[in-house]
Amino acid sequence: MEIRSGGQVRPIARDNTRDCLITSGDEPGGLEMDIGCHGYDTFAVQQQCPLPPGVSDPFKKYPHFPAKLYSSSVSGSLEIVQPAWILSHFAHWAVSDDRVVVFFVMPSK
Repeated sequence: MEIRSGGQVRPIARDNTRDCLITSGDEPGGLEMDIGCHGYDTFAVQQQCPLPPGVSDPFKKYPHFPAKLYSSSVSGSLEIVQPAWILSHFAHWAVSDDRVVVFFVMPSK
């Protein structure tokens, strides 16, 4: 599968949508499903939850290093995202049972 937006084509594996990790705003998330209608791709995204209050992100003091600490939990709701809103892709690594490091690996535009 590929999404077309603003003259750009971006490939996404149709059978492995959840493994497509994107950022579309303040929080990263995983694509859950393509809910496109009327010929336009639109996605349902489950966002990574932020750290609980009072927990500091050790990567914050390195603004040029593209990583951030998040909770390992994901949101219980789905957000609607259009292809033009996708800012980057990311990888994540579980560093404990309740924390993941998100590494922003590739700008989409």
